[in-house]
Amino acid sequence: MKQKWVGQIFSSPGTGESQGVCIFLAKNIPFKLSQNIIDKKGRYIIITGFLYNVKCTLINVYAPNTTQATFITSLGSIITKALQSLLSFAALRDRWKTSILDLLQY
Repeated sequence: MKQKWVGQIFSSPGTGESQGVCIFLAKNIPFKLSQNIIDKKGRYIIITGFLYNVKCTLINVYAPNTTQATFITSLGSIITKALQSLLSFAALRDRWKTSILDLLQY
């Protein structure tokens, strides 16, 4: 991307079934990546790193229109393993009828 504001781009490319997801961080965001977890089907990306010397995790999720409960359950296990810091959902798209936190049983 050639936009002036773009600093770092993290992506999980999609397949024919999914368009993929990205996390864009502006140039002035001092994020230092320590871990990048992507879905082979492009449905989520989880990045962990340091923002202003605070460890944090950023997540972008594109949920499937079908089999959402199965997907959310498996994603919950992956997120639980990745969580060792502050969690921030960058985006939750599609029409989830139940709160993600309810599904993760927090």
